[in-house]
Amino acid sequence: MGIHTGTPHLAEEGYVGQDVNKGARIAAAGHGGQVLLSRETRDLAGIDVLDLGEHRLKDFAEPVWIFQLGKERFPPLKTISNTNLPRPASSFVGRDNEIEEVAALLREGARLLTLTGPGGSGKTRLAIETAAALVPEFKAGVFWVGLAPLRDPALVTETIAQTLGAKNGLAEHIGERELLLVLDNLEQVVEAAAALASLAETCPNLKLLVTSRELLRVRGEVEYPVLPLAETEAVELFCARGRTEPDESVHKLCGALDNLPLAVELAAARTGVLSPKQILERLSGRLDLLKGGRDADPRQRTLRATIEWSYELLSSQERQLYARLAVFPGGCTLESAEEVAEADLDTLQSLVDKSLLRYTQQRFWMLETIREYAVERLDESGQSEELRCRHAEHFRALAEEAEPDLLRNRESYLERLEAEHDNLRAALDQLAASGEEQLDLELAAALWQFWYARGHY
Repeated sequence: MGIHTGTPHLAEEGYVGQDVNKGARIAAAGHGGQVLLSRETRDLAGIDVLDLGEHRLKDFAEPVWIFQLGKERFPPLKTISNTNLPRPASSFVGRDNEIEEVAALLREGARLLTLTGPGGSGKTRLAIETAAALVPEFKAGVFWVGLAPLRDPALVTETIAQTLGAKNGLAEHIGERELLLVLDNLEQVVEAAAALASLAETCPNLKLLVTSRELLRVRGEVEYPVLPLAETEAVELFCARGRTEPDESVHKLCGALDNLPLAVELAAARTGVLSPKQILERLSGRLDLLKGGRDADPRQRTLRATIEWSYELLSSQERQLYARLAVFPGGCTLESAEEVAEADLDTLQSLVDKSLLRYTQQRFWMLETIREYAVERLDESGQSEELRCRHAEHFRALAEEAEPDLLRNRESYLERLEAEHDNLRAALDQLAASGEEQLDLELAAALWQFWYARGHY
Protein backbone atom coordinates (compact mmCIF):
# COMPACT_ATOMS: atom_id res chain seq x y z
CA MET A 1 0.00 0.00 0.00
CA GLY A 2 1.23 3.49 -0.84
CA ILE A 3 -0.12 6.68 0.71
CA HIS A 4 0.53 10.18 -0.61
CA THR A 5 -1.17 13.47 0.26
CA GLY A 6 -1.74 16.06 -2.46
CA THR A 7 -4.36 17.67 -4.71
CA PRO A 8 -6.02 15.34 -7.26
CA HIS A 9 -8.16 16.42 -10.17
CA LEU A 10 -11.58 14.92 -10.74
CA ALA A 11 -12.22 13.88 -14.35
CA GLU A 12 -14.87 11.71 -16.01
CA GLU A 13 -12.71 8.63 -15.48
CA GLY A 14 -12.11 9.48 -11.82
CA TYR A 15 -9.29 11.12 -9.87
CA VAL A 16 -6.20 11.89 -11.97
CA GLY A 17 -3.08 14.07 -11.82
CA GLN A 18 0.53 14.14 -10.65
CA ASP A 19 -0.29 13.47 -6.99
CA VAL A 20 -2.44 10.45 -7.86
CA ASN A 21 0.37 9.13 -10.04
CA LYS A 22 2.86 9.68 -7.22
CA GLY A 23 0.77 7.66 -4.79
CA ALA A 24 0.47 4.85 -7.33
CA ARG A 25 4.23 4.80 -7.99
CA ILE A 26 4.97 4.68 -4.26
CA ALA A 27 2.54 1.77 -3.83
CA ALA A 28 4.11 -0.09 -6.78
CA ALA A 29 7.54 0.23 -5.18
CA GLY A 30 6.51 -1.76 -2.10
CA HIS A 31 6.03 -5.44 -1.26
CA GLY A 32 3.12 -7.45 0.12
CA GLY A 33 2.20 -6.28 3.61
CA GLN A 34 4.35 -3.15 3.36
CA VAL A 35 2.78 0.31 3.92
CA LEU A 36 4.68 3.21 2.36
CA LEU A 37 4.22 6.95 2.90
CA SER A 38 5.42 9.99 1.01
CA ARG A 39 7.18 12.75 2.92
CA GLU A 40 4.10 14.96 2.55
CA THR A 41 1.95 12.33 4.29
CA ARG A 42 4.59 11.69 6.94
CA ASP A 43 4.78 15.40 7.76
CA LEU A 44 1.01 15.69 8.13
CA ALA A 45 0.57 12.45 10.08
CA GLY A 46 3.33 13.22 12.59
CA ILE A 47 3.86 9.55 13.44
CA ASP A 48 6.95 7.43 14.04
CA VAL A 49 8.02 5.89 10.72
CA LEU A 50 11.09 4.24 9.21
CA ASP A 51 13.08 6.46 6.83
CA LEU A 52 13.80 4.50 3.62
CA GLY A 53 15.64 7.37 1.94
CA GLU A 54 15.23 9.03 -1.43
CA HIS A 55 14.22 6.95 -4.45
CA ARG A 56 13.79 7.66 -8.13
CA LEU A 57 10.32 6.79 -9.44
CA LYS A 58 9.15 6.48 -13.03
CA ASP A 59 7.79 9.73 -14.53
CA PHE A 60 9.30 11.86 -11.73
CA ALA A 61 12.39 13.95 -12.47
CA GLU A 62 13.38 14.45 -8.83
CA PRO A 63 13.94 11.74 -6.18
CA VAL A 64 11.00 10.99 -3.90
CA TRP A 65 11.50 10.53 -0.16
CA ILE A 66 9.73 7.39 1.05
CA PHE A 67 8.95 6.20 4.58
CA GLN A 68 7.61 2.90 5.92
CA LEU A 69 4.96 2.37 8.57
CA GLY A 70 6.30 -0.11 11.13
CA LYS A 71 9.77 -1.60 11.64
CA GLU A 72 9.35 -4.91 9.78
CA ARG A 73 12.15 -5.73 7.32
CA PHE A 74 11.28 -5.98 3.62
CA PRO A 75 13.44 -6.39 0.49
CA PRO A 76 14.67 -3.17 -1.19
CA LEU A 77 11.98 -1.03 -2.77
CA LYS A 78 11.27 -1.66 -6.46
CA THR A 79 12.31 1.77 -7.67
CA ILE A 80 14.35 2.93 -10.65
CA SER A 81 17.39 3.47 -8.45
CA ASN A 82 17.32 1.87 -5.04
CA THR A 83 19.03 3.48 -2.08
CA ASN A 84 18.58 3.59 1.66
CA LEU A 85 21.37 6.11 2.24
CA PRO A 86 20.84 8.22 5.36
CA ARG A 87 20.50 11.95 4.77
CA PRO A 88 22.20 13.88 7.59
CA ALA A 89 20.34 16.96 8.76
CA SER A 90 23.45 19.14 8.90
CA SER A 91 25.05 20.75 5.85
CA PHE A 92 28.19 19.25 4.33
CA VAL A 93 31.24 21.51 4.44
CA GLY A 94 34.40 21.00 2.38
CA ARG A 95 35.79 17.67 1.12
CA ASP A 96 34.89 18.40 -2.55
CA ASN A 97 38.23 17.05 -3.76
CA GLU A 98 37.93 13.96 -1.55
CA ILE A 99 34.47 13.13 -2.94
CA GLU A 100 35.83 13.35 -6.48
CA GLU A 101 38.85 11.20 -5.62
CA VAL A 102 36.86 8.46 -3.87
CA ALA A 103 34.25 8.39 -6.64
CA ALA A 104 37.01 8.20 -9.25
CA LEU A 105 38.62 5.22 -7.50
CA LEU A 106 35.31 3.34 -7.57
CA ARG A 107 34.63 4.27 -11.19
CA GLU A 108 38.14 3.23 -12.23
CA GLY A 109 37.97 -0.29 -10.87
CA ALA A 110 38.40 -0.35 -7.09
CA ARG A 111 36.14 -3.17 -5.88
CA LEU A 112 36.86 -2.94 -2.14
CA LEU A 113 37.71 0.61 -1.10
CA THR A 114 38.42 1.34 2.57
CA LEU A 115 38.21 4.85 3.99
CA THR A 116 40.59 4.84 6.97
CA GLY A 117 41.31 7.39 9.66
CA PRO A 118 40.95 8.06 13.38
CA GLY A 119 37.57 8.48 15.02
CA GLY A 120 36.05 11.85 14.17
CA SER A 121 37.96 12.33 10.92
CA GLY A 122 34.80 12.34 8.82
CA LYS A 123 34.93 8.90 7.19
CA THR A 124 31.21 8.21 7.52
CA ARG A 125 30.07 11.54 6.12
CA LEU A 126 32.52 11.31 3.22
CA ALA A 127 31.19 7.83 2.41
CA ILE A 128 27.58 9.06 2.50
CA GLU A 129 28.21 12.05 0.26
CA THR A 130 30.27 10.05 -2.23
CA ALA A 131 27.72 7.24 -2.39
CA ALA A 132 24.88 9.74 -2.89
CA ALA A 133 26.69 11.16 -5.90
CA LEU A 134 27.05 7.64 -7.35
CA VAL A 135 23.42 6.51 -6.96
CA PRO A 136 22.52 7.00 -10.66
CA GLU A 137 25.51 4.87 -11.73
CA PHE A 138 24.46 1.63 -9.99
CA LYS A 139 21.43 0.04 -11.62
CA ALA A 140 20.70 -2.29 -8.69
CA GLY A 141 21.13 0.43 -6.11
CA VAL A 142 23.35 1.86 -3.40
CA PHE A 143 22.79 0.44 0.06
CA TRP A 144 23.96 1.53 3.47
CA VAL A 145 24.77 -1.04 6.17
CA GLY A 146 25.62 0.31 9.63
CA LEU A 147 27.86 -2.12 11.53
CA ALA A 148 28.61 -0.18 14.73
CA PRO A 149 26.19 -2.24 16.92
CA LEU A 150 27.76 -5.55 15.87
CA ARG A 151 30.39 -7.41 17.89
CA ASP A 152 30.27 -10.82 16.19
CA PRO A 153 32.03 -10.84 12.78
CA ALA A 154 29.79 -13.69 11.67
CA LEU A 155 26.82 -11.30 11.74
CA VAL A 156 28.26 -8.93 9.10
CA THR A 157 27.20 -10.87 6.01
CA GLU A 158 23.90 -11.75 7.71
CA THR A 159 23.21 -8.04 8.33
CA ILE A 160 24.02 -7.24 4.70
CA ALA A 161 21.65 -10.00 3.59
CA GLN A 162 18.85 -8.61 5.77
CA THR A 163 19.38 -5.13 4.34
CA LEU A 164 19.17 -6.43 0.76
CA GLY A 165 16.32 -8.84 1.47
CA ALA A 166 18.45 -11.84 0.43
CA LYS A 167 16.79 -15.10 1.48
CA ASN A 168 18.67 -17.77 -0.48
CA GLY A 169 22.29 -16.78 0.02
CA LEU A 170 23.91 -13.36 -0.19
CA ALA A 171 26.23 -14.04 -3.13
CA GLU A 172 23.40 -15.75 -5.04
CA HIS A 173 21.10 -12.79 -4.41
CA ILE A 174 23.65 -10.21 -5.61
CA GLY A 175 24.84 -12.28 -8.56
CA GLU A 176 25.74 -9.93 -11.41
CA ARG A 177 23.77 -6.96 -10.12
CA GLU A 178 25.50 -3.58 -10.39
CA LEU A 179 25.47 -2.73 -6.72
CA LEU A 180 27.36 -0.48 -4.29
CA LEU A 181 27.38 -1.43 -0.61
CA VAL A 182 28.50 1.15 1.95
CA LEU A 183 29.67 -0.69 5.09
CA ASP A 184 30.11 1.75 7.97
CA ASN A 185 32.28 1.05 11.06
CA LEU A 186 33.88 -2.30 10.30
CA GLU A 187 36.81 -1.99 12.72
CA GLN A 188 35.28 -3.89 15.65
CA VAL A 189 34.29 -6.81 13.38
CA VAL A 190 37.31 -6.63 11.09
CA GLU A 191 37.63 -10.43 11.09
CA ALA A 192 34.74 -10.41 8.59
CA ALA A 193 36.99 -8.75 6.01
CA ALA A 194 38.03 -12.02 4.37
CA ALA A 195 34.40 -12.95 3.75
CA LEU A 196 33.79 -9.52 2.22
CA ALA A 197 36.79 -9.91 -0.09
CA SER A 198 35.41 -13.28 -1.22
CA LEU A 199 31.99 -11.74 -1.80
CA ALA A 200 33.50 -9.04 -4.00
CA GLU A 201 35.38 -11.68 -6.02
CA THR A 202 32.26 -13.81 -6.46
CA CYS A 203 29.98 -10.94 -7.54
CA PRO A 204 31.65 -9.23 -10.54
CA ASN A 205 29.60 -6.02 -10.46
CA LEU A 206 29.57 -5.51 -6.69
CA LYS A 207 31.60 -2.71 -5.17
CA LEU A 208 32.22 -2.19 -1.46
CA LEU A 209 32.90 1.19 0.15
CA VAL A 210 34.01 0.53 3.73
CA THR A 211 34.73 2.91 6.60
CA SER A 212 37.08 1.61 9.27
CA ARG A 213 39.60 2.93 11.77
CA GLU A 214 41.71 -0.07 10.83
CA LEU A 215 42.93 -1.38 7.47
CA LEU A 216 41.25 -4.65 6.47
CA ARG A 217 44.46 -6.18 5.06
CA VAL A 218 42.72 -8.42 2.53
CA ARG A 219 43.26 -9.10 -1.17
CA GLY A 220 41.93 -6.47 -3.52
CA GLU A 221 41.69 -3.76 -0.85
CA VAL A 222 42.40 -0.15 -1.87
CA GLU A 223 43.02 2.27 0.99
CA TYR A 224 41.94 5.92 1.01
CA PRO A 225 43.22 7.69 4.16
CA VAL A 226 40.79 10.37 5.34
CA LEU A 227 42.96 13.20 6.60
CA PRO A 228 41.89 16.10 8.84
CA LEU A 229 40.24 19.04 7.09
CA ALA A 230 42.28 21.77 5.47
CA GLU A 231 42.53 24.76 7.82
CA THR A 232 40.15 26.88 5.72
CA GLU A 233 37.58 24.08 5.68
CA ALA A 234 37.86 23.53 9.43
CA VAL A 235 37.31 27.24 10.07
CA GLU A 236 34.36 27.25 7.67
CA LEU A 237 32.86 24.24 9.46
CA PHE A 238 33.28 25.84 12.90
CA CYS A 239 31.68 29.08 11.76
CA ALA A 240 28.80 27.27 10.04
CA ARG A 241 27.98 25.17 13.08
CA GLY A 242 28.71 27.87 15.67
CA ARG A 243 27.09 30.67 13.63
CA THR A 244 30.03 32.94 14.20
CA GLU A 245 32.53 34.88 12.13
CA PRO A 246 36.11 33.69 11.54
CA ASP A 247 38.84 35.42 13.52
CA GLU A 248 42.30 34.63 14.84
CA SER A 249 40.90 32.68 17.81
CA VAL A 250 38.87 30.44 15.52
CA HIS A 251 41.92 29.67 13.38
CA LYS A 252 44.01 28.86 16.48
CA LEU A 253 41.21 26.75 17.98
CA CYS A 254 40.78 24.63 14.85
CA GLY A 255 44.53 24.12 14.63
CA ALA A 256 44.68 23.04 18.28
CA LEU A 257 41.93 20.50 17.50
CA ASP A 258 44.02 19.04 14.65
CA ASN A 259 41.29 20.25 12.23
CA LEU A 260 39.37 17.04 13.01
CA PRO A 261 35.74 17.47 11.88
CA LEU A 262 34.21 15.89 14.99
CA ALA A 263 36.39 17.94 17.36
CA VAL A 264 35.56 21.13 15.45
CA GLU A 265 31.83 20.39 15.52
CA LEU A 266 31.87 19.57 19.24
CA ALA A 267 33.77 22.80 19.91
CA ALA A 268 31.26 24.77 17.86
CA ALA A 269 28.47 23.32 19.99
CA ARG A 270 29.99 25.20 22.96
CA THR A 271 29.66 28.62 21.32
CA GLY A 272 26.28 29.10 22.98
CA VAL A 273 28.05 29.76 26.29
CA LEU A 274 31.74 30.24 25.40
CA SER A 275 33.54 32.42 22.87
CA PRO A 276 36.12 30.74 20.61
CA LYS A 277 38.86 32.37 22.71
CA GLN A 278 37.37 30.94 25.92
CA ILE A 279 37.10 27.47 24.37
CA LEU A 280 40.75 27.73 23.32
CA GLU A 281 41.76 28.63 26.88
CA ARG A 282 40.00 25.51 28.22
CA LEU A 283 41.39 23.01 25.72
CA SER A 284 43.61 21.30 28.29
CA GLY A 285 40.45 19.39 29.19
CA ARG A 286 39.29 18.91 25.62
CA LEU A 287 38.48 15.22 26.01
CA ASP A 288 35.56 16.04 28.33
CA LEU A 289 34.90 19.71 27.47
CA LEU A 290 33.71 18.99 23.95
CA LYS A 291 30.36 17.20 23.94
CA GLY A 292 27.68 16.53 21.37
CA GLY A 293 23.89 16.61 21.70
CA ARG A 294 21.51 13.95 22.97
CA ASP A 295 21.03 12.62 19.46
CA ALA A 296 24.77 12.07 18.89
CA ASP A 297 26.10 8.56 18.37
CA PRO A 298 27.30 7.40 21.84
CA ARG A 299 30.69 6.60 20.30
CA GLN A 300 31.04 10.24 19.24
CA ARG A 301 29.27 12.10 22.05
CA THR A 302 32.64 13.30 23.40
CA LEU A 303 36.20 13.20 22.12
CA ARG A 304 36.96 10.81 24.96
CA ALA A 305 34.26 8.37 23.83
CA THR A 306 35.55 8.52 20.26
CA ILE A 307 39.11 7.64 21.22
CA GLU A 308 38.02 5.08 23.84
CA TRP A 309 36.17 3.19 21.09
CA SER A 310 39.49 2.71 19.26
CA TYR A 311 41.46 2.03 22.44
CA GLU A 312 39.11 -0.76 23.56
CA LEU A 313 39.78 -2.60 20.30
CA LEU A 314 43.54 -2.79 20.95
CA SER A 315 45.40 -5.81 22.28
CA SER A 316 47.21 -5.45 25.63
CA GLN A 317 50.55 -5.12 23.82
CA GLU A 318 49.16 -2.40 21.55
CA ARG A 319 47.67 -0.53 24.51
CA GLN A 320 50.99 -0.58 26.33
CA LEU A 321 52.95 0.80 23.36
CA TYR A 322 50.25 3.37 22.55
CA ALA A 323 50.57 4.74 26.11
CA ARG A 324 54.37 4.68 26.07
CA LEU A 325 54.59 6.60 22.79
CA ALA A 326 52.79 9.51 24.48
CA VAL A 327 56.14 10.35 26.08
CA PHE A 328 57.23 11.84 22.72
CA PRO A 329 55.54 15.26 22.35
CA GLY A 330 57.28 15.77 19.02
CA GLY A 331 56.89 12.28 17.57
CA CYS A 332 59.88 9.99 17.13
CA THR A 333 62.02 7.93 14.81
CA LEU A 334 61.91 4.14 14.78
CA GLU A 335 65.20 4.04 16.67
CA SER A 336 63.92 6.34 19.43
CA ALA A 337 60.70 4.33 19.77
CA GLU A 338 62.70 1.12 20.11
CA GLU A 339 65.13 2.51 22.67
CA VAL A 340 62.79 4.59 24.85
CA ALA A 341 59.43 2.80 24.51
CA GLU A 342 60.79 -0.71 23.75
CA ALA A 343 58.66 -0.72 20.61
CA ASP A 344 58.63 -3.57 18.13
CA LEU A 345 57.98 -3.01 14.45
CA ASP A 346 54.85 -5.18 14.19
CA THR A 347 53.06 -3.35 17.00
CA LEU A 348 54.06 0.04 15.59
CA GLN A 349 52.65 -1.02 12.21
CA SER A 350 49.44 -2.20 13.86
CA LEU A 351 48.91 1.16 15.60
CA VAL A 352 49.45 2.90 12.26
CA ASP A 353 46.95 0.55 10.59
CA LYS A 354 44.44 1.33 13.35
CA SER A 355 44.78 5.10 12.82
CA LEU A 356 46.07 5.86 16.32
CA LEU A 357 49.59 6.51 15.09
CA ARG A 358 50.83 8.20 11.93
CA TYR A 359 54.02 7.67 9.99
CA THR A 360 55.34 10.40 7.69
CA GLN A 361 58.84 11.56 6.77
CA GLN A 362 60.35 8.61 8.67
CA ARG A 363 58.71 9.66 11.95
CA PHE A 364 55.90 8.22 14.07
CA TRP A 365 53.54 10.78 15.61
CA MET A 366 50.02 11.25 16.99
CA LEU A 367 47.34 13.85 16.53
CA GLU A 368 47.31 15.92 19.70
CA THR A 369 43.77 14.90 20.67
CA ILE A 370 44.79 11.23 20.44
CA ARG A 371 48.07 11.83 22.28
CA GLU A 372 46.23 13.53 25.17
CA TYR A 373 44.28 10.33 25.78
CA ALA A 374 47.52 8.32 25.53
CA VAL A 375 49.14 10.57 28.17
CA GLU A 376 46.30 9.69 30.55
CA ARG A 377 46.86 5.99 29.93
CA LEU A 378 50.62 6.43 30.49
CA ASP A 379 50.02 8.23 33.80
CA GLU A 380 47.67 5.42 34.89
CA SER A 381 50.21 2.72 33.99
CA GLY A 382 52.66 3.60 36.75
CA GLN A 383 55.46 3.76 34.17
CA SER A 384 55.23 7.48 33.48
CA GLU A 385 58.21 8.64 35.54
CA GLU A 386 60.46 5.83 34.29
CA LEU A 387 59.56 6.53 30.65
CA ARG A 388 60.06 10.27 31.00
CA CYS A 389 63.48 9.79 32.59
CA ARG A 390 64.45 7.33 29.85
CA HIS A 391 63.20 9.84 27.27
CA ALA A 392 65.24 12.67 28.83
CA GLU A 393 68.42 10.58 28.92
CA HIS A 394 67.94 9.50 25.30
CA PHE A 395 67.65 13.04 24.00
CA ARG A 396 70.44 14.33 26.28
CA ALA A 397 72.70 11.75 24.67
CA LEU A 398 71.54 12.83 21.22
CA ALA A 399 72.35 16.49 21.93
CA GLU A 400 75.78 15.67 23.33
CA GLU A 401 76.53 13.47 20.31
CA ALA A 402 75.57 16.32 17.98
CA GLU A 403 77.48 19.08 19.81
CA PRO A 404 80.93 18.58 18.19
CA ASP A 405 79.39 18.57 14.71
CA LEU A 406 77.26 21.62 15.48
CA LEU A 407 80.46 23.59 16.02
CA ARG A 408 81.33 22.76 12.41
CA ASN A 409 77.78 23.75 11.39
CA ARG A 410 76.81 20.39 9.91
CA GLU A 411 73.38 20.86 8.38
CA SER A 412 72.29 17.24 8.86
CA TYR A 413 72.61 17.53 12.63
CA LEU A 414 70.84 20.89 12.66
CA GLU A 415 67.93 19.30 10.80
CA ARG A 416 67.89 16.28 13.14
CA LEU A 417 67.80 18.49 16.24
CA GLU A 418 65.14 20.71 14.65
CA ALA A 419 62.94 17.65 14.13
CA GLU A 420 63.47 16.70 17.79
CA HIS A 421 63.08 20.20 19.25
CA ASP A 422 59.81 19.44 21.10
CA ASN A 423 61.39 16.31 22.56
CA LEU A 424 64.51 18.23 23.60
CA ARG A 425 62.38 20.82 25.39
CA ALA A 426 60.50 18.01 27.17
CA ALA A 427 63.84 16.50 28.20
CA LEU A 428 64.95 19.84 29.68
CA ASP A 429 61.67 20.10 31.62
CA GLN A 430 61.96 16.53 32.91
CA LEU A 431 65.55 16.95 34.09
CA ALA A 432 64.63 20.16 35.91
CA ALA A 433 61.53 18.59 37.48
CA SER A 434 63.49 15.56 38.73
CA GLY A 435 66.15 17.72 40.36
CA GLU A 436 68.91 16.90 37.86
CA GLU A 437 70.15 20.50 37.62
CA GLN A 438 73.65 19.58 36.45
CA LEU A 439 72.36 17.34 33.64
CA ASP A 440 69.82 20.00 32.71
CA LEU A 441 72.60 22.59 32.36
CA GLU A 442 74.75 20.17 30.36
CA LEU A 443 71.88 19.58 27.95
CA ALA A 444 71.27 23.31 27.54
CA ALA A 445 75.00 23.85 26.95
CA ALA A 446 75.02 21.17 24.27
CA LEU A 447 72.13 22.89 22.47
CA TRP A 448 73.17 26.55 22.51
CA GLN A 449 74.84 26.42 19.09
CA PHE A 450 71.73 24.81 17.61
CA TRP A 451 69.46 27.40 19.21
CA TYR A 452 71.68 30.21 17.93
CA ALA A 453 71.91 28.78 14.38
CA ARG A 454 68.15 28.26 14.13
CA GLY A 455 67.04 31.42 15.95
CA HIS A 456 65.50 29.72 19.00
CA TYR A 457 66.30 32.51 21.42
